[in-house]
Amino acid sequence: MPASHILLVGFVRAPKEKVSGKTIKSWLSALKAWHDTSHAPWHGDDHWVQMAHITANKEGTAFQKCQHAPVTIEHMSSLQKHLKLTDPLHTVLWATACVAFWGCRCLGELTVKLLRNSDKDYNVLHSATIRHKTHQDGSSSASIPLPWTKTTKEEGGTAVLDAHDNDLCPVAALNNHLFINSNVPADAPLFTPETPDCGWSMMPKHQFMDECRQIWSWEGLQLVDGHSF
Repeated sequence: MPASHILLVGFVRAPKEKVSGKTIKSWLSALKAWHDTSHAPWHGDDHWVQMAHITANKEGTAFQKCQHAPVTIEHMSSLQKHLKLTDPLHTVLWATACVAFWGCRCLGELTVKLLRNSDKDYNVLHSATIRHKTHQDGSSSASIPLPWTKTTKEEGGTAVLDAHDNDLCPVAALNNHLFINSNVPADAPLFTPETPDCGWSMMPKHQFMDECRQIWSWEGLQLVDGHSF
């Protein structure tokens, strides 16, 4: 350090046949931040580096992933029809789906990434204070405090759910989960099912999506590139 413009060109060109230009841009941003933190000169604005980056953008388009198709009301109705809402696991699946769908939340804000990854700084816990409110027009809502969100990071946020007078009501789904899985400990993630042996088991993001896609495939709703909340 500082990395010369020739070294940076090599850095940009080396992975060009494996990743997208956007990924390389992120890597360069991280390198620049490392240089800035160390008060080192940054040569990433050199003409050679910029030209290498432009080329990487063009050649890397083949490695960009297609956007997942969105979940629709039809998908939600399909889930509701196939899930047994007295079963602890199914109850959690339905509550998670409703909160993600109606609350416009990313799954990473509601589920754990791995079975061993339960961090109170990132995962909303069963002890979270869920606030219910009745409005002047007679409608009701519930709000869940989130310790971390994709956009605000550690500043957190709130998942706001409006009650519906139908089978897809997110508030009803949430309340049903809290009733069925009432014995889950306070320090466990919020969307955690009880197990038959009176214990509990976390439901990671990949398990949630696998369960959903299996149901959608039965209904002929699954596309080649999958669906995502």
